[in-house]
Amino acid sequence: MNKARLVKKFLGLPLLILLVFTLAPTVALANTSGYTVYVANTVDSSVTQIDPTDNTVIATLPAIASAPMNMAVTPDGRWLYVTDSFNGVVVIDTTTNTVSTVIPLNTYPFFIAMSPQGDYAYVSNYFDGSVSVIDVANNTIATTIPLGMMPTTYPRGIAITPDGNFVYVGSSSGNFVAVIDTVSNTVIQSIDVGSAPLDVICSPDGNYVYVSIDADGTVSVIDTASNTVIETIPVGSGPFGLSVTPDGFRLYVNCMGDNSVSVIDTASWSVIANIAVGRVPFGSTISPDGAYVYVANSTDNSVSVIDTSSNTVVATVPVGLGPYGLLAVKAPYSPAVTDPATANGSSFDFGTQTVGYPPLLATNFTISNLGTQSLENLNVSIVGDQAGSFTLGSSTLLSLLPADGSTAFSVRPNDGLAAGTYTATILISADNVPDYSFTVTFTVKPTPVVIPPTYDQNLFTLLAALTMALIGAGLLARALRHPIEQDGW
Repeated sequence: MNKARLVKKFLGLPLLILLVFTLAPTVALANTSGYTVYVANTVDSSVTQIDPTDNTVIATLPAIASAPMNMAVTPDGRWLYVTDSFNGVVVIDTTTNTVSTVIPLNTYPFFIAMSPQGDYAYVSNYFDGSVSVIDVANNTIATTIPLGMMPTTYPRGIAITPDGNFVYVGSSSGNFVAVIDTVSNTVIQSIDVGSAPLDVICSPDGNYVYVSIDADGTVSVIDTASNTVIETIPVGSGPFGLSVTPDGFRLYVNCMGDNSVSVIDTASWSVIANIAVGRVPFGSTISPDGAYVYVANSTDNSVSVIDTSSNTVVATVPVGLGPYGLLAVKAPYSPAVTDPATANGSSFDFGTQTVGYPPLLATNFTISNLGTQSLENLNVSIVGDQAGSFTLGSSTLLSLLPADGSTAFSVRPNDGLAAGTYTATILISADNVPDYSFTVTFTVKPTPVVIPPTYDQNLFTLLAALTMALIGAGLLARALRHPIEQDGW
């Protein structure tokens, strides 16, 4: 079990822990999203990892590949496959951000798509006009599928349907999209599209395939039931990278020629917004919840972050040189701690009581697993010299917390504490994640001492006499102003 204390951000691990308010405004200790964004930087051969909570770089993987281009990830978020156009496909363990293996390919591997089951990865080979099928179980090439009679089809974008039955790959020089049957691993159809198709993406329901058409400045919409183009949508200049929201309602199209992103309403097949981003935007990716789109600005060496609720750029993140493809990856292990914490986000204050205070109610804390894997050997403890001043309630705590599950524990100050300030540390640990800790504080003030008032007897007598004199003088003055009428006697 890892016993290293958690810091707010740590390099090299996409293992995310969060602390937010439940009874007060929200404050994040670390990544509140359960995912990170990986960016392939082609020019400096690195991969950058972005924390979407505050849009900062939390890791840079130097020299991860000669020319990293695009990425795909297994459904559990554990294995990241990066195409290296000069060497093959690099496999990264996202729990350590280290290279696990390199699958040799000398065919200029360009784009890559992962099957929904995570058993095969499909790679478009730019130089020989083919698609390589990687067996993920052993990271070997299972087969290679030619796309046409000539190798100069220059395939780029590639996508797989949500059911895993078909792969669609665009031929940037042949101006067609090839349809591959994943059972037979053969091309069963070619669909004519516009001039120079670049990126390809499937709608979440699998009913449509979207293709960016570079030379025409359009997006082609393919109906997967008939494998025909049913719509051609004009967008900005030089469309390339595509991202679609999880509900399928919006399609985001990077336009290299005018440094913008066109937003398409998929109900009307029309552009509803154009968003200015950095120079020459290449790849894009969308957060698992569809709240943000990330755009690689290849010339500016940055990533633009678009808020999809307002379609505005809310952040620009500097990354490596020549960012090309990028991918939002859900973390395999991602516990989250929820509590009514104080504003600094690292402690909880039980407040102040007076000696002899009544028994206090416990404060409940919830641990949620935002990752894709179960948390094993989950444990909560109170540590520190004054740990005995607090009581931990953990009878309902689950030691094995499944993905998307939650469990709870409670803490309260003990009864009958003497005057003073008491502080302890709550330590949370589990396998495969760094330990996380925060402090609890409780203050007891002394019972106030009541001091009876004191006074000078002579001064009191003098003040009393003076008061009576003033009252008498007032009565005399009134009588002089209002004489008694004789008729009243």
